[in-house]
Amino acid sequence: TSGRFSFACPNMPEIITDPCIDFGPPVATFQKKHHPSNQIQILNSPDLSASSGNADATIKTANRLIQIDRQATATKILISHGVIEGKPEVAACLNKMHLERESALKLHDPPCAQLQVSTSECIKELQRRSGCKDAPYDCFGWSAELLFFQNRANNPLIHQMGRLCSLLASGMSTPALSFLLASGALTGLNKIPADEQTSNMEMGLPPKLRPINKGSIILNVAFKCAVNSPSAIAAKNRLLPVQLGLGAHGGPAKMATLFRGLYKAGFAISTQDACNAFNAVNRQAIMEAVHKHWPEGVDLINDFYGPDALVLYEYTVDGAGVVDVFVSMEGTRQGCVLGSFLFDLAMLDIYSALAGKYPMFVTYALTDDLPLAIQPPPRDSDWATNWACLYDTLADFLDDYDRLANPIGIRRHPAKGKLL
Repeated sequence: TSGRFSFACPNMPEIITDPCIDFGPPVATFQKKHHPSNQIQILNSPDLSASSGNADATIKTANRLIQIDRQATATKILISHGVIEGKPEVAACLNKMHLERESALKLHDPPCAQLQVSTSECIKELQRRSGCKDAPYDCFGWSAELLFFQNRANNPLIHQMGRLCSLLASGMSTPALSFLLASGALTGLNKIPADEQTSNMEMGLPPKLRPINKGSIILNVAFKCAVNSPSAIAAKNRLLPVQLGLGAHGGPAKMATLFRGLYKAGFAISTQDACNAFNAVNRQAIMEAVHKHWPEGVDLINDFYGPDALVLYEYTVDGAGVVDVFVSMEGTRQGCVLGSFLFDLAMLDIYSALAGKYPMFVTYALTDDLPLAIQPPPRDSDWATNWACLYDTLADFLDDYDRLANPIGIRRHPAKGKLL
């Protein structure tokens, strides 16, 4: 009933093509009165490392649990609903998730000295993986268990594999090698319980899947060493303080603790998630973000995300084996070691601009999840009016998100946006 709340700020252009986004001055806060002293005062970017009391104890406990068998726990969560049975309709759904590119990619020339990863660093990562005997087989037949028996001092096989990984991580691959190594096999994981998935599909509903692209262990080792290089770590640091999904120690645990605490303190929580985010993000936007925020990695990303990549999905029909072949043209490959890093770089300017324009919201991101904590207005004579203004401000935030994110392929999931 109050109408939209108007702010004195520059009008945003319909389409923003400049990767350096400038909103102008921050939006003025709508609140006219100070909160009572017993209300929690939240700054725009709380220092999560400085939490105290019960929250600090909870964060420490969460961090400790995360560190204990982190990968095994993560794997159990991901596969808790099992792998979906391969069927033509599942293959069609997976194919639909891999979007076609509308225009040719424009690859950048490297603007500076490129990433250099040493053979010794790659050998250390190979040896680390060789200690994990339960790792799955690689698409070329090698597994960590087979590497385990080769893992001894001065082994020529391990040395040559480390040397190859070093060349790959340093952006010195060949087109044929890049094509082979970037190809991968898909596994479809159920996002919902298997019986519910089956029931939905019997009613003609599309399956709810999480596609995992299993690529080469060799390439994963090269990417792992690249993403742990000093230049990549510096790029990760630029994601802070908004992005906690990568580069922030215990980021998910800290975010969960913070937002649960704020919700109990009376804050409203807005939750937003993106549709098919990893597959949908515009690959040209990834190239632009790498050129801007991680220029040392331009050759590496040109090698393995410049060409289209094959995606294979195997299943059976009436006992006969079938292999469907898709093409990965957009987004990052789900399962790629660089996947989250590249997505976060593509969203960095957007998240930073939104957090800067709306300082009245507590804004953090976990990759494509973007929750907001909204401090309620004081209960006074203007309470209803201030709440209406607050809703309008949130609507403006979401409009700005759409205006910036839609052009690079990211759209909010209509079923997952909530206000708690």
